[in-house]
Amino acid sequence: MAPLHGIAQAGGFRMTIPRGLLLSVLIYSAVSDIQCPEKAPSPGDCSYVSRSVAKGGSVNISLNTSQTTLDLCKQNRLTSKWDPVYSFFKGGKTKLSSDFQEQVSVSNGTFMVESVSQGADGNYVFQDTSGTCLAQITLTVVGSSGSRSQSSAHQKGAAAAWYWCMFPLLSLLQWP
Repeated sequence: MAPLHGIAQAGGFRMTIPRGLLLSVLIYSAVSDIQCPEKAPSPGDCSYVSRSVAKGGSVNISLNTSQTTLDLCKQNRLTSKWDPVYSFFKGGKTKLSSDFQEQVSVSNGTFMVESVSQGADGNYVFQDTSGTCLAQITLTVVGSSGSRSQSSAHQKGAAAAWYWCMFPLLSLLQWP
């Protein structure tokens, strides 16, 4: 086997880390330390807001805080655990959950959700870096009027399909 030259010489090995990678590692390590609450905050622990919004609409909620670094957690409907969703810091944000598809932002102490989908429905908690609850939000997404008429049309179509499927069976019955 041929000798390898210049790869590892005594005292000559130097490893460099690209600055972008280093910055990404630092942000990830800061964000991965987010500890969402074990259970829902008690009444009085932080402000509580409940809002309803139409699917496809937008909602703005004042957080009544001057904090520039906030963590957003959402309660998982299946497990009731609180999962980290976003971390907001000095005008920037880092998405922490690939399952969360909503377009959210925080600006001047206001939480904004744009083009709300059914997936936005649920309970949220905003907390500061020390884990202190700043706001608890219950967001209810209601379907648009178009989806109700589609549902009604679907029900009528299903009833008609049932009738035509049962018609041959009804013809086999002996009628008095």
